[in-house]
Amino acid sequence: MEESDLAVEELLYAYTLNPKDGAPLIEAASVYAREGQFGKAAQHAEQAVKTDPANPRWHAFLGVMYYRNTELDKAIQELDLAIRGGTLEDGTVVAGLLLEYGSVPQYYWFYGFALAKNNRCTEAMPVFEALLRGVPEDETAVFNANEGMALCLGGTPTPGEGTPTAVPEEATPTP
Repeated sequence: MEESDLAVEELLYAYTLNPKDGAPLIEAASVYAREGQFGKAAQHAEQAVKTDPANPRWHAFLGVMYYRNTELDKAIQELDLAIRGGTLEDGTVVAGLLLEYGSVPQYYWFYGFALAKNNRCTEAMPVFEALLRGVPEDETAVFNANEGMALCLGGTPTPGEGTPTAVPEEATPTP
């Protein structure tokens, strides 16, 4: 109904009723992201990650918000954790996201683009190659992998200087 402010207000109210559930914060972040307010989206995603630090999809979503807000170092850190997994300082273990059809490939291509834009192509190329091998029927993933490889190889990506395209609606991670 295009009542974004009201939706965010209700989502934040839901969070105050159960502050151990970060799902309303992720949903609020998604509202801000759809409006292009990636800084606000990242703030809400950061808070959500604190409620469930083992959730790799929430780390991935936060990484994408950092990428969109041109905070590439933070994006790389969160996306690396989401994709490869790891252990946080407090001992929380984050299992890496397996590359499979659905919403996961976008996290891989954002990770690859963040690495490429940070002149870390030796790390980015295997990410793009994994997309080509792992989800060859996903046209958007293949397109972005090829664009990322072109960026690394000194070519000119077609859509806009190494910006991933066509992020699907299911970009909002599931709890």
